[in-house]
Amino acid sequence: MCYRYTLATPRADLEKLFGIVIPELPLRFNIALTQIVPAVRLDGDTRVWGEYRFGLIPRWTRDEKPAGFGNARSETVAEKPSFRDAFRKRRCLVPADGFYEWETVGKQKLPWRLTLADGGPFAIAGIHETWTSPAGVEVATLALLTTSANACLERFHDRMPVIIDPAQHDRWLHGPAETLGELLVPYPAERMKVFRVDTRVNSPRYDAADCVTPIDA
Repeated sequence: MCYRYTLATPRADLEKLFGIVIPELPLRFNIALTQIVPAVRLDGDTRVWGEYRFGLIPRWTRDEKPAGFGNARSETVAEKPSFRDAFRKRRCLVPADGFYEWETVGKQKLPWRLTLADGGPFAIAGIHETWTSPAGVEVATLALLTTSANACLERFHDRMPVIIDPAQHDRWLHGPAETLGELLVPYPAERMKVFRVDTRVNSPRYDAADCVTPIDA
């Protein structure tokens, strides 16, 4: 958790949220691991928009086809060798407007979508890293930070993505790593909503607008 999320927000709304010019984006209704995803990072003191492979590969990895890490636990991100350097030096904001979690009922995996109460976009705390393959190809990668689940999620999973409040975006990008612990907490459940969606979401190859259509639970 979180390995699937959505980004189908109009560009103007994302530009307002992040305060930068953003290129035209495809609508994404079922983003999955290893896909290319956007994020906002710093170039010096300036916010810039970039693209990354979802699944952070530590720069010291020498595997030909490493799987990468989709998530990093906020409680240990400052200590784990795979994440600690990126956490100190290469943090980012990953735009989203919802994410999925699954409920197991018998032999079924039933997907639920979680969004902000107003359905608007938000930023997930991320870290990014550039990995160089054995062939010398550089690959920009990222992972999402997770924390303990709030009341909206705890029936499905014990973890949720760290959502950074807009007032704290600068602090997340610029602040010293040792001062950021109070940001790595569950987002208030009363500011979110959750609803069932179709099981077609279960396939990471399916990416269409009906992924986010609520259905009766």
